[in-house]
Amino acid sequence: MIDLDDLSTHRIIDERPALPDQLIAGRQALHQVTDAFTRGSPAASSRHFLSALRVSRRTLLDSVYACQLSADQTLLFTANRGLNTITVYDYPADTVRLRVRMPELRQYVDGLPWWHDPRLGFHHSTLISPL
Repeated sequence: MIDLDDLSTHRIIDERPALPDQLIAGRQALHQVTDAFTRGSPAASSRHFLSALRVSRRTLLDSVYACQLSADQTLLFTANRGLNTITVYDYPADTVRLRVRMPELRQYVDGLPWWHDPRLGFHHSTLISPL
């Protein structure tokens, strides 16, 4: 979060998953790595892959794909694609009020095998709140 008054003061909410959460999300990590390898050759692009691991602090999961304040600016919503969760923070305190694990995609799409990536796809999300 960047303070719009001076554009230099900032705060960070760290949603990097802990190791147990990363292990539980093994299918998501496998699909993330597979997607990366389909976009570039591991041999020719190895420095990019290693740089990406460094930037992500050695996690193989996507992170927050959507982030929005409620209309009254008391709640902050984040959608974490890698963990397939939505987290509600009290704002501006940034304390977790609620974390919801979303259902697997297989519940909505018939015929997906068990090993398929379970994530829903929060990159097309928006918060709808009353005026």
